[in-house]
Amino acid sequence: MVEQKNLKIWNKPRLIKVQRPASLLELFFDIVVVALIGGIAHKLIFDVQNHSVGWVSMSFIILQTLSTLLVWRALTMYSIKFEVRDLRHRLVIFSCMFPMVLMASTGYAKGEVPDVYLVYLNLCSYGALMVSVSWIFISAAMSNKDDNFFFWYLMIKGITRTISFLLITISLIIPIAIDGTSNIVEDKWTKLITILWAVEFLIQLLGDLFSSMRRYTSHFPNISRHLLKERFSILYIAFLGEIIIQIISSFAHHHDTESFVYLFASILQVFLMFWIYFDLLNYNDLKKSYKWIWIYSFIMLLMFFSMLFISCGLSLAIKGFNEESVLLLLVGNLLYAGTSKIVLFSFNTFNKNKRYLEDSLFRIVVLVLWIAGLLVVISFTLVFKQEEIMIWGIITLEITTIILTSVAMIKSKKKYLHMTIKEFEAQLPKTKNDW
Repeated sequence: MVEQKNLKIWNKPRLIKVQRPASLLELFFDIVVVALIGGIAHKLIFDVQNHSVGWVSMSFIILQTLSTLLVWRALTMYSIKFEVRDLRHRLVIFSCMFPMVLMASTGYAKGEVPDVYLVYLNLCSYGALMVSVSWIFISAAMSNKDDNFFFWYLMIKGITRTISFLLITISLIIPIAIDGTSNIVEDKWTKLITILWAVEFLIQLLGDLFSSMRRYTSHFPNISRHLLKERFSILYIAFLGEIIIQIISSFAHHHDTESFVYLFASILQVFLMFWIYFDLLNYNDLKKSYKWIWIYSFIMLLMFFSMLFISCGLSLAIKGFNEESVLLLLVGNLLYAGTSKIVLFSFNTFNKNKRYLEDSLFRIVVLVLWIAGLLVVISFTLVFKQEEIMIWGIITLEITTIILTSVAMIKSKKKYLHMTIKEFEAQLPKTKNDW
């Protein structure tokens, strides 16, 4: 165990006994991850505008987004339990941020720089990222050779990233060896790159899932719930900021009365997403069992992934691309609604100081409301092919959720406000430590 008082300039990654707050460098890393997703969103919007979206380009965009989020999750869960704020920790973060910044630049440079250069820069940067992540996990595993469980927990993650690096290297070497350096953007090579990227992503995912099995995670004495919630919240805020920047940028290049209405509605939807998330999360002490904390860390990635489609859908609605925006908003809001409700409503939600305890009836009402509301909104959107139905329908559901939450809080205060904290704690549901 690493005690805070015994820290050196360079510490071996060992299981941390005390919880620590997120460092500013970690928060900066979260912002860089969002910038990378923003670059991917910019590429998707550019492809839609130029009618160059195919299954290959769309698959590549999806895979790159999921790969980035998976790397973020793996590093976040690792740093929470094994890294203290020392020189090694800074080197770990910087070694991952630099290639991510280069990858983000390839998205924002789409249309300004020849595609062949962007493909090479993207693949080389991602390969460098895999080298950094492999070094982080393998070196941490070698520092934990005395503990067979933590050694293999870290080594599995390192090995899968090493395999990913080899596959990315192969996707670079084969086109150059056969056709030279200028033909990598041809269809046959872009398909090969996409297939190899899919394989390496699946290997990473299977490795992370395997290392999250009970035989490994049961040996963690605790999970820093507060730090995990803090990191997820920062990433969520940054994603909302990226969406606002994206839609304002779209309005700056295409402004008329209809676009202004979409701009207003888009900003309103983002603010409501912020309100709902933090209104509920502030009353959520994350008291679910350890097993579910690890599972929901994967579900949160799908929640962030959905925001890529919401961002692009809102931007394209402002620019007047009706059919494309309807499809993206449909996929994005379905993923977002499903994952956000699972995350927010599956924990024991309460606040001792304000005497708030979520009623089970409230949870059922909100879930039924969202399921029924989404079905109605989707049906009308698909029938009339109008993106404003989707946008304003989601806004209506979010406002209704806020009203119901306010009513539930008022009722809870009236019911429990007279109790002392000790009496209120007796009313709280018990958490089962199933691991």
